[in-house]
Parts: sequence; C-alpha cells; structure tokens
Amino acid sequence: MSRRKMIPYVVSVALVALMPAATAAATSAPTSAPEILKNYLQAPAIASYNAGSSGFTVECWAQVWKGGGDADPGIIRCRGPVDGGCGNTSVEVWELWMSTNLSSLGTVYWSIVDSGVCRELQSTSGIYDDAYHHVAGTYDGATMRIYIDGVLSNSLSVSGLNVQVAGGEVRVGNSSYAKGLHGQIDEVRIWSVARTQSQIAADMTTEIAPGAGLVAYWQLNGNGTDLVDANTLVPIGTVPFDEGRLNQAAYIINPFILPPYPDCSDGVDNDGDGCADFPFDLGCSSPVDYSEEAGGCASPPGVPLMGFPASLVLVGPLMVLAVIFLRKKMAARSS
Repeated sequence: MSRRKMIPYVVSVALVALMPAATAAATSAPTSAPEILKNYLQAPAIASYNAGSSGFTVECWAQVWKGGGDADPGIIRCRGPVDGGCGNTSVEVWELWMSTNLSSLGTVYWSIVDSGVCRELQSTSGIYDDAYHHVAGTYDGATMRIYIDGVLSNSLSVSGLNVQVAGGEVRVGNSSYAKGLHGQIDEVRIWSVARTQSQIAADMTTEIAPGAGLVAYWQLNGNGTDLVDANTLVPIGTVPFDEGRLNQAAYIINPFILPPYPDCSDGVDNDGDGCADFPFDLGCSSPVDYSEEAGGCASPPGVPLMGFPASLVLVGPLMVLAVIFLRKKMAARSS
C-alpha cells in the first residue's frame, strides 16, 4: 500500500490514540437522524431539477478515495418530499452513486425512481481508484444514458419518466442513511436538457458560464454557491473546500468509522452472509438497535466494522483537517 493510500488509516489510528476518552461519550450520541453524523452538502430541491420527457442531465467530477466511505456511497442524489426506496409510490428520486459490491466494485449507477418504480443503469467502467473521473447521467424522454469521462458507458431504453423532486432535497456526497462518500466532488451541474456526448466532453474540462438549459451550477470554489439560481449547497457536518479538479472542490470526508446510530435488527439475513443484523448484514432496512445475534456475528454497541471505535465521529472536524493536510504533504513530497 502506498503512503498516500495509507493516510486515512494513519489518521484514524492516530486520533483514536490521542482521544481515548471519547468512546463513552460517543455511545450516547443522538440516534434519531443518523445522517447528521455524516459530512455532505445539501440544498432544497426545486422544480427545475425535475427529470422528464423534456430532457435532463446531471454531471460532476468525483474522486473517490480508497480506505473510507460507506457501502454504495452517493455522489449526488435528489429526491422529492417523500424519501424511501422502490415500491413506495410516493418516492421520486434521481441519483448517481458508486457500487462497493465486490462483483461491481467502483462502477457507477445512474438511478431513477418514478412513483416508486426503480430503473438503474450501471457503467461498464469503474472510478474507485483515487483518481478524478467525470460522471454524467442523462434522460431524453426515451433513453437513460451514463457517461464516464465524457464517453458513453451504457444506456437503457425507458419512456415516460416524470420524476418530480420539487419540495425535497439534493445531496452531494451522500444519498441517505449511511451512504457517505469519501473523496472530493467538483463542478456539479444540473441541466433541463439531455446533453449529448460531444457537449459533455467539450465542457467537462473547464469552468463554464451559465447558459441555456443550465438550471444549477455549483463550482464549489470555496463555497456552495449556485451560479444559476442562488440555491446554495449548505455543508452538513464538516465540508472544507480546497484544491480540486478544475479549481477548488468540496472535500467530502467520511472515513470507514461507523458512528453509533441505530442498527438493523429485523432478524433476517438480508444479504446471505450468515449474519442477521447490521452492521455486518448490509442488506437490512429496519434500524432499531445494535443487536447482531445470528451467524456468529456478535458485535457489542459502539464497535463498528474494521474494529475501530465509533468514538471517532466526535472528532470528525479534526479528521477532515488532518486528512487534507497529510494528503497535501504527501503530494508535495512526490512532486
């Protein structure tokens, strides 16, 4: 493992050693809204973010760091007033997210949920390599398309989608419960038209001026200002801005430490790994408590995956700054 890739691990261990007293306090952390323990950007979803037959595009640069983040982290997700999954007819969502499943590790999914019916399109190439990649999802009323680094990666024929997200929220660097990204996001753009491959490739390597069809544009140059509609992305948790792909970027830092929020205890082995409940049964969907009683998967409260203490959520801001400092220092040494 290179020194640069070891940074998240080194920082985690160092902070645990320096702050041993935090464990007891962390186990009594608020549990009613677990997503607040993650770091990401958020703004209200407005009507111009709806995706329908008139055309739609969402795109950004993403650098996903190895050694951190949650399972299947969200890159950018926009939902309507009701949150939830497939099957709930009130749910309206569009999303770009990255798979952490071993069989599809690093591939990007372009997902649309319309009235609870889920459609997903998977890229044929991955982005889980510590490097920047441009990702884009489009819909033209008849076909969903996903582009990686300005090249069409996959497509899916589906007509009649009409995703109404107004009144909900858009998130950058997270999607929902325990789906935090660990890396950087730059140049987030939403369009009310389905951009072509040539258009995406032509504009992705430079900052652009707001123009026809562009309904949201977050350059993330030191803040979450929207250059089109003043719909500012607000940091949830600690989200600094520093050197990015084109200028500056948002540093979405969510290490592999799982905070002590309620885990699932539905008594069902949802993902077939021999464990009935979370944190080891990642397929569960009923957050109640920390129990992990089946399949020899016992895990006491406050002890998450990888054996690292959950207390680290209390020193999130320090970890964010430490990761940035060490990554820059290593980059300077290698240059």
